[in-house]
Amino acid sequence: MAYDLDMVTIRQNIKVDVDGLVEVRSADLRAGDTAEVIVLVDRSPAPSDETGEPRRKNWRDYAGIFNSGDPHSSDNERIDADLARSYAATNDPTGT
Repeated sequence: MAYDLDMVTIRQNIKVDVDGLVEVRSADLRAGDTAEVIVLVDRSPAPSDETGEPRRKNWRDYAGIFNSGDPHSSDNERIDADLARSYAATNDPTGT
């Protein structure tokens, strides 16, 4: 996968208008630009401090929750070595 250094990321929280209209305005957008738009709709209730009721969990609440039990699971050099070993094993033309 190649990265395009001419790409710009714009993140905004906006309200959806009547008939589902979503409008994005940014100084980073120029007339004639082509934009890929992904819309993530958050319909979770407001946090409990505003409503008095607990807030429904969304995907962000689960980020980083998994614990493999391995204290070195985030060691990038080890991960790279595991990936290289696995890649070499599956792409060895001799089958060894």
